[in-house]
Amino acid sequence: MDSQFNKRYNCLKWLDFHIFRCSNPINRTTVAQLYPTTDILGNSFGLPLLPIASYFHKLLIQNFNNTKYVKSITYYNLQLEKLVPGSLELVYDENGNVEFEDLVTFTFNFGVDLSDPEVEVVSDAHYIRDVYPYLFWGNSLYDYFSHTAFERFVWDKASNILDDFAYSIIRSFSGSQLTSQYPTNVEDFGGTEIPDDIINNPYGWSMYFDYIPDQEIHEDNFSNINWSTFIINVYSEVPGIITKFEDEDNVDYNNPGTYLVTVGIRDEEERELTQTFQVIVLPKVVIPSC
Repeated sequence: MDSQFNKRYNCLKWLDFHIFRCSNPINRTTVAQLYPTTDILGNSFGLPLLPIASYFHKLLIQNFNNTKYVKSITYYNLQLEKLVPGSLELVYDENGNVEFEDLVTFTFNFGVDLSDPEVEVVSDAHYIRDVYPYLFWGNSLYDYFSHTAFERFVWDKASNILDDFAYSIIRSFSGSQLTSQYPTNVEDFGGTEIPDDIINNPYGWSMYFDYIPDQEIHEDNFSNINWSTFIINVYSEVPGIITKFEDEDNVDYNNPGTYLVTVGIRDEEERELTQTFQVIVLPKVVIPSC
């Protein structure tokens, strides 16, 4: 019991520490006052980073034109009791003003990609110390409650898909539009699958229904299942009737195999949310005669 308590206490302590890091006057007040616009920033931080290094600062359509600047600094680490390298980030919107939105805000970085044994910094220090806490907790308490960890981890997964789809589509989605891109198999390469039952709707998503796991049925010449009846716990922020529909049923009920089915919901503003899942048709069960 004491061990479990300590784990929870330490987790909460690190959450407080992470949120404090993001609201610390060293970055959100002092630095913003010094360099409130790109004109004033000049070349103090060097050139803006390339888009691939600014992925998490360009999430959602309104942030696509953000630019990110980084300045390496040395700070005193109270845990290590020594000076270690870190960095300051400044993110500016398309008008050249400091970006304060919690989802993409500038910050102070504990870790940088160095390999100096004197300061005990590993190559993935920035991801471990800065990005990973962001995925769990966001950049502020407001961000913590307004964007779920599940959303942030899907954004992170998409950040590794280096094509136009990830950058122009996934980055613009949030809520169920984003998470439905990976309806049943959100997992890292070689990692552990996130179970379906982690997905729920306590977060005020605009449209929602419980995700449907892959189904198994047996070969049956007379079957013609209405798969829309598998949709439960429907929700739309638009008042009125929500219609369930079956968009596509490719199942050949007479032949064993794996087929795809797409179902969805439609609200009174004609907005739709769909999911595709697999249906596995197994050979007919033959009961031996006496």
